[in-house]
Parts: sequence; C-alpha cells; structure tokens
Amino acid sequence: MGRKIILNGQFFIQKTTGQQRYAREILFELDKILKKDEIILVVPKKAIVPEYKNIAIVRFGWLNNRFWEQICLPLYLCMHGCISFNFCNTTPFLRCGITVVHDILLKVHPEYFTTIKGKLARFYYSLNLLRIIRGTRPIVTVTEFSKQQLIQICKVSHERISVIGNAWQHFERVEENEYFFENHPNIEKNKYYFALGSLAKQKNFDWIYENARIFPKNIYVIAGKSVQNYKSHLKKPENIIYLGYVSDGDVKTLMRNCKAFLFPSSFEGFGIPPLEALSVGAQVVSSDEACLPEVLEKAVHYIHSYNPNVNLDELIAVPISQRANTILHKYSWKSSAQKLYECIKQYETKMSECALKKSEMFNEKQYFKDFTNLLNDIGEKHNA
Repeated sequence: MGRKIILNGQFFIQKTTGQQRYAREILFELDKILKKDEIILVVPKKAIVPEYKNIAIVRFGWLNNRFWEQICLPLYLCMHGCISFNFCNTTPFLRCGITVVHDILLKVHPEYFTTIKGKLARFYYSLNLLRIIRGTRPIVTVTEFSKQQLIQICKVSHERISVIGNAWQHFERVEENEYFFENHPNIEKNKYYFALGSLAKQKNFDWIYENARIFPKNIYVIAGKSVQNYKSHLKKPENIIYLGYVSDGDVKTLMRNCKAFLFPSSFEGFGIPPLEALSVGAQVVSSDEACLPEVLEKAVHYIHSYNPNVNLDELIAVPISQRANTILHKYSWKSSAQKLYECIKQYETKMSECALKKSEMFNEKQYFKDFTNLLNDIGEKHNA
C-alpha cells in the first residue's frame, strides 16, 4: 500500500476562526466522500471532535497546541510510517507533511507583529514556513493571489501548489438568535454598520475607528476576539459598539439586519465573512486589497483600506453591477473537499509507486543552516 496520509487534527483544540473553519467544513464534506476508515484523523486526547461516519479518529499524545503538533504528532507519524496533511499553516518540523498555507502575512507584513507575543509567534511561524517551502511536499493554498505570493516571494515551484478555496455553506446551518435585539437594546435593526474579525492589525479596524470619527452620526458594531499580536493605539469612538467574541447565531443576525457589512482588511488569504454576509442578503463594503477583488469580483462596494474618508451611506446607495449569487455559486465546501480528496489520493499513489527520494527527506544540515540564517536576520533587523 505504501505510506498513508493522516489528517492533523490539532485545530480541534483551537477556537474556530477562518483557518479552523476551513478545516472543519472540508472534513464535514470529506466524510461523505470517503469509504469507511479510508482516512485517519489524529487528534489530541482532550480534543472535542464531531462524530464522523467514515473518518477514523485516533486520540494520541499527552500534550496540546504547538507542543502536541511538534512532539506527539511526529511520534505517531514515525511509529506508523505516515505523512501528515496539515490544515492550518503549520507542519511538524521533523516530519514535514502536505500543508495548507492560507497566507504569508508574516513574510509580507512583519510590522503587523508588534507585541512580544506577536514577535514570538512570527518567529515560530517563520521557521515553520521555511520548513514547508524548503521541502518537496505539495502545498495547498486558498486563492490564486496566495499562490502567486508563494511563487514570487517564497520561490516555490508552481507545480507544488494547488488552490483549494474556502466557501460559505456552513452558514446555512446556523440558526439566528431571534432574541439578539431584545438583549441589545442599544443596537437597532438596519441602523448600524457591522464588522467581524479578530482585532488583528491586518483586519484594519483602525479604518472603522477613523471613519466613525469622521461620521459621528453613524453607528458601528464590531464583533471579534482580541489578539495579542498587535495593539492599536487609537481610542474607540463613542459611536462604536464592541461586542467581543459572539456566537455564529449572533453573527448571522447582525449580518442580515445591518446597513452593510464592513470588511476593510489590508491583507487576506481569502476572507470568508464577506461571503457569509452576501449569503444572507447583506450589502458588503470591502477593501480592494490582496485577494478580495479576486474572491468578491463586482458583487460588493470597494474602498481603499487606507482612506477612511468615505461616506458609507452614499457608497451603498450606488447599485452593484454583479449579483451575489454569481459569486456564491463559485465556492462550495463540497467541491473543495473533492479537490482535497483527489490531492491526497494522487500523492498516496505517488508514494506507493516509488520510495521517497533523498531530497524529500529531512535535511538536518540544511535546516539548521537556514535556522541560523533566520536568527542572524532577525538579530540584524532588531539592531537596526
């Protein structure tokens, strides 16, 4: 049979944001394609995992988070002669697998990581990205934009990269919170602009803060968890209501009843929330940066991410030239799961037909040389 590919289930012990959503929804559809126990999902012992009909679940290891991925998972891979498929930007250092690289934000915008924790996170992810691009395993990414960045900036051969995108159909299963507005009397239906996302630098909520100052009569509602990679120094205007992390039901309710959904990101690998908003009939105001014009085409209103002087009421009054359904029909978790399945089976066939070449094995000497160069580079930038 040759070596098998197993699925890295570390994301089941993380909060569900974009990358974890990608993993969960593709597994949901992949389970419908597979034969019984055709693919194994390896997870930490304490992970809360949905019931799957055909995906076999193995609980292994005594650690969590990055330690589980870098110690327990490689141990399992070595014991069973397997290779991992990794959904969320990282791979085991000592047994690099097929990896979904959603974006290379850390390489394009290192200035977005300003706190101590943010710099440590960038250091870890930089090492991991280096390991991935120095290897020969296939790489999956989510847009043509991200693929071109991997080719041009990271010098990855285009033959190694497959594009398997995100989608929005999970939102159809979400039940709206019919009591939301009763519980939040300070928020009125159809009288607010809504934004969603982690409060990271690239989400560009500073644009909303500045726009709110310029247009104090507008009401803005922001939902999302805080992050420790970046801290904004702007003071929140009084016409912004910050809700923190909310349920999917609350998000759907807020999207359906807003004046428009705001997505001013300065950098995205894909961007699921605008599709979610379009699926419930909301108007969307998006930045024109990164992959967003590729994904959203002409179905949304565009702004420049560094120009907050925009009258949103006037902008959303302009008719849109493309219907939302034409965009929504392009993206499907079912289609993405089918592409992923084909990617896995093709690589398993390749592994069965021939032994791994020496160039595919972990080159310890080269790795530590790259590691040393990275440390020197970081030291030089710090001293500068």
